Amino acid sequence: MAQRFWTRWQAALALWSRDVQDDLFRFAVIKILGLQDPDGRLTGEQELTKRDGELAALGIRLMLEFEPLRESAAREAKLVEGHMRIAYSVPKHRQYLRGGTSSEPVLAEAAARIMNNMPALLTTITGYLKHGLISKGERGELVARLLLTLAHDECVKFDYRKADEAQYSRPVPVFDFLTALVGPTHMKVILESRPDNVHDGVTFEEAFKDAKVNFTHFVKGNDSSIITDNAAWVALSRCMAFQCANGQWMIDLYIPVLLWDEPLGRYVVSGIFIQIKNQLKKQPVEIDATQLEFFTDPPAGHVEFTRYNERPYIAIVMHLGIQPGSMNGLATENKVSENEATGNDPEASAWIPPQSSSTTTPSYLNIETDKSAHPRYAITIVGCSNAVYNVIEKEDEDKFATLITSRDIVDEHPRQGDSFIRGVLRLKPYWTMQAQSFHWATSDGDKTGGGPRQKFVEGVYVATPLGDRVGKDGANHTKDDAKRNNDNSMTVD
Repeated sequence: MAQRFWTRWQAALALWSRDVQDDLFRFAVIKILGLQDPDGRLTGEQELTKRDGELAALGIRLMLEFEPLRESAAREAKLVEGHMRIAYSVPKHRQYLRGGTSSEPVLAEAAARIMNNMPALLTTITGYLKHGLISKGERGELVARLLLTLAHDECVKFDYRKADEAQYSRPVPVFDFLTALVGPTHMKVILESRPDNVHDGVTFEEAFKDAKVNFTHFVKGNDSSIITDNAAWVALSRCMAFQCANGQWMIDLYIPVLLWDEPLGRYVVSGIFIQIKNQLKKQPVEIDATQLEFFTDPPAGHVEFTRYNERPYIAIVMHLGIQPGSMNGLATENKVSENEATGNDPEASAWIPPQSSSTTTPSYLNIETDKSAHPRYAITIVGCSNAVYNVIEKEDEDKFATLITSRDIVDEHPRQGDSFIRGVLRLKPYWTMQAQSFHWATSDGDKTGGGPRQKFVEGVYVATPLGDRVGKDGANHTKDDAKRNNDNSMTVD
């Protein structure tokens, strides 16, 4: 596919045709939409063609996959026929094809322009999911890719360029990207945070002051070999971010980062490593780029050995499954109340970890020892609403809740009263540690069969620096607790 645009560019050079070069991105938009004049007045048939083109554009950027069903197979075939999607293979039974969108920076730039002109982006995506046209797959990963893409675009879409210049395929400072993602209030706490795995680390603001990201689309990794700095710098040159292979240990996505304003190469890059959680319970999570073998050791004696060997990275855990007001309270008993979500609940001013039998201090990123020279800046984002993601409009929260949550028997039950839902759950269509599943059994005198309910408060959290933790002797070694306390963001021990 890339060859088509490259040969067009080369032919224009041979013919001294600057017009063709200047119009390359518009040409790519036309090829994706399948319309010669997509901005003109369209007939009903042309409107349908444009919708197919918009679906193709979303596929290019967000890595959408189609369900192997008759209707979705027919739609995907249309995208292959006229909207730049590729048919990789057709099974012997010929009931559907295996298609996709290979990485092509010019097409990704064009797809970004299409996507940012779609008036009902979320409605379009949820509609396709609802009707089974595109694969539900890991909904959390799809929502994460969407949120990250929206944050990237927010940084550049108002920086207008000429038609022949890339609007979206440009480096974005990490500060701007994360501010667009979580908002300036949460970002202030992140900027002041320090690494949680090395002693005396510098602040986030100092570590990433020159860092940039540059991605217009996600591509799928097939194995762990793409989680290396050698793959990261190549991805930066193609404006790519990675969706990790199915079953990948420790992370689900990663975004390459250029740390310094220097020529691309493996020793000047790092990454934003992301793990997606849909569960409504706290889990110890550890993201360790050293264990992932991401960083290549620089040659011994290299003049920049220390700097290259101490490249920082960012670890983000996105607890997307926690949404205020989403689904019914019986099906998801750890739902955050409206008062907790808005900060009006006096008991919700701090997140208190549940009691644990473990000897280690409970934390979102559970790190006990200094094992790495690469400083890790750990961030946990709890929730999927405007309270934590700046790119989610208040009126769109329900649409994101629909995207993230699979509707089950309880959600589609016609009578949503508590007594009716309890009746359905007592039939045990599935088992859960609630009274409706274990009403007939007792455990240590607890007739509900469930333990104490954990309290979650939406927010953006940073991990406690290694040197600021409470020691095993019980002494408090925190240097500046007040500095990290914030109405919406805080440090989690």
